[in-house]
Amino acid sequence: MTKFMQWIVRNPAISVIFLAVMLVVLSIKITTLEIDSSAEGLMAEGDPEREYYEKIKEKFGSDTLTVIVIQNSSDDVFTKETLALIDTLTEKVKEIEGVTKVQSLTTVNKIKGEGDFLNTDKLIEQVPSGPDELRQVREDALRNDVFINNIISKEGKIAGINIFTENRLNDKKFNDKFSKEIDRLIAENKGNHKVYQIGNPVAKVAFSSSIQKDQRTLIPWSVAFLILLLLLSLRSYSAAFLPLLTGGLSIFATLGFMTLMGYQMNVITAIVPALLIGIGCTEDIHMITEYFEGLRSGKDKKEAIMYMATKCALPITLTTATTVFGFSSLAFNKITILKQFGIVTTFGLSINFLITIIVIPSFLQFMNVPGIFQKKKRNPLKRHIDSFIDWFIKLPTQHKTLITVGTLFCIGLALAGCFRLKVNTDFISYFKEGSYIRQRVASIHKDLSGALNFNIIVEAGEEDKIKDPHVLKQIAGLQQYMDGLKVMDKSISIADYIKVINREMHGGEKEMQKIPDSKNLVAQYLLLMSDDDIKSYVDSNYSTANIAVRHNIEVGCQ
Repeated sequence: MTKFMQWIVRNPAISVIFLAVMLVVLSIKITTLEIDSSAEGLMAEGDPEREYYEKIKEKFGSDTLTVIVIQNSSDDVFTKETLALIDTLTEKVKEIEGVTKVQSLTTVNKIKGEGDFLNTDKLIEQVPSGPDELRQVREDALRNDVFINNIISKEGKIAGINIFTENRLNDKKFNDKFSKEIDRLIAENKGNHKVYQIGNPVAKVAFSSSIQKDQRTLIPWSVAFLILLLLLSLRSYSAAFLPLLTGGLSIFATLGFMTLMGYQMNVITAIVPALLIGIGCTEDIHMITEYFEGLRSGKDKKEAIMYMATKCALPITLTTATTVFGFSSLAFNKITILKQFGIVTTFGLSINFLITIIVIPSFLQFMNVPGIFQKKKRNPLKRHIDSFIDWFIKLPTQHKTLITVGTLFCIGLALAGCFRLKVNTDFISYFKEGSYIRQRVASIHKDLSGALNFNIIVEAGEEDKIKDPHVLKQIAGLQQYMDGLKVMDKSISIADYIKVINREMHGGEKEMQKIPDSKNLVAQYLLLMSDDDIKSYVDSNYSTANIAVRHNIEVGCQ
């Protein structure tokens, strides 16, 4: 490496031309770099769990949920105007590309016992206007536990339109276009109602925007801090400029590499630019310091540059290699976004090293010797800085006991902290407390049910096994257990429908809201149900069931 760096010093023009050509090649597709706000990278390509997830989506539909929350000034959604708004939004949302299912008060079927007959007609055939009709709709809706805290609040004050979407065309702008279309429909139709949307798509759009904002603030702050540090330590504007140049070129090259690899900027790779500035500048400072040392010892500019190349070659190669090897270990991770982070960081630090050993020697040859080496009088600031550095260097040898105790104390704190470390996969926690996303999530949790959702899959192992009362009771028992945890807002399964039907077929008696013991009776109940009502909770051959859970579990909640 020493000979290579000496060659660069002797051939600066060729070295810079080579670097320029490389940067041009890397920048071919840089304008196509996009932000990935999805969480799919948490599952590796070809991972059996990811394949199972896709298989379950084929059976029960997409789990990507958006909720339009509707409230009027009277705190009663069972008015002609509010139900008309729900109907209008529901029908218009159905027309949006990518929407796979819409559930609201105007799409669901009632489950109401009328003597020996079970009425499963639509809850609202057409929007009622008379007080008696509105009162009846309210009664029918609030008597169905499946609807409560799902599409209507317990008191009937808040209504929700549940929208499930799937980006089947892999449109990278899907979330943005969908969220904007929902906002447009809300703005055009809400009137005097309080209406907002919350869910995965709008949160991902906000997340993408947040990453872009962070890049516009984090990088400038990093650069500003670096400039201040360089000016204080090197006391040369020209010398302070070089680390910024190498850092900027390294970021440019790395982003270009990401586009060539087909990678997108995600929550982890978003920190790479700041990482390159923070870690990458150390080699620059080391090289410039050695250059200054050469000048200080009486060498002319060319001799000082060659001295720098000779002295720095081995140490900066070793420090770069150890850092690169450390990050490259992540490239073997099965989690996609961590693997990409490892590859991108490895490339970024490697290219930063190459750019540094080309740019620093080459540009120093065209720059004047800093004025501080042309002055005979010593700079007072330099004297104070040098005195502080000398004191700091001698500190470990002069205060061995203090340093040892302090080090052990810090290690102890670090070890204690390791046991308190928790895994956080809460996407919403990426946002600040005061963000509108967090506010909407908190609001829907309070008024309806959490905007966060997951599914629990129950595989019975054989056809029609889900119809077995014993299996249904186990599903219901699991839901009851989750209710007891007090962290889940709502869970819905095929067992809930069976319990409601059983109650309605027994005169609406509360104590009959349970799973019947007869498998034949369960089968008869299921025949009364519309496929649209239950297809999200049980597959066609009744061998697999789905429990849909909505929650607002906070980070660190036990």
